[in-house]
Amino acid sequence: MKNLLWLCEIRGEKPATVAPLYGKQGWQIFPCIGKQPAIASGFKSASADPDRIAEWWTRWPAANIGWSLPADWFALDVDPRHDGDKSLAELYAANREHIPFTLEARTGSGGQHLIFRVPAGVEIRQGANFKPGLDTRLGGRGYLLIAPSVHPDTKAAYEWTSLVEPQDPPAWLVDLVRVPKAPPRVAYVPTTSTAEMDKRTRYARAVLKGVCDDVRAAGKGQRNDLLNKAWFRVGQYRDAIDKAEARDALMSAALDCGLSEREAAMVLR
Repeated sequence: MKNLLWLCEIRGEKPATVAPLYGKQGWQIFPCIGKQPAIASGFKSASADPDRIAEWWTRWPAANIGWSLPADWFALDVDPRHDGDKSLAELYAANREHIPFTLEARTGSGGQHLIFRVPAGVEIRQGANFKPGLDTRLGGRGYLLIAPSVHPDTKAAYEWTSLVEPQDPPAWLVDLVRVPKAPPRVAYVPTTSTAEMDKRTRYARAVLKGVCDDVRAAGKGQRNDLLNKAWFRVGQYRDAIDKAEARDALMSAALDCGLSEREAAMVLR
């Protein structure tokens, strides 16, 4: 897809005549009725195979041509019906850097398709409505209607208005449509030193021993309440003492004070 002068051959032709020319150049295309794919899986089944293209346009001779862009190209879709032309003019004025002369088409609604190379190391957002009337289309994730397709509403034909190779987009456009890079993951570093953690564990075990002693000394009418409070108190040190260890110690204390295993288990649960 280096030399695009062959696009001159499609002017004034019918889609059924032009479709094989696109396929011959390796462009992945498929038939559309209006703007909708005529085949079940749409652009995902786009092909440059001449036999498949012939079969499609024999079946739908008046079908528009849908184009699945190459993976390293993307399109800026400028829709004036939603103020896309105004949005683009505002971006020109704000950034003082115009879009380079690149592969371009006029759409059937009077808008523009501007085709660019995807810069190395950059991921472009699909369908990014970053400004009113401005969207993106990506290779493998979306498609465009291309000449000589006819817009279903205006009945105007799509037309290539420049035949140059896609160029790199300006930096300001890349910044607007790129997928932000995820911040680097920072390894978790405990805020508590080993010595401090050891000290906290020793203290937690002392707390556990203390509440177990309180439970063992509890009389009737106090045992369930004290066991509940003891479990809550020990839970404040769950980062420093094993839960199973704490539960076993409290269960033992509860049995020593006369609670049944079933009743103690219900309180601890």
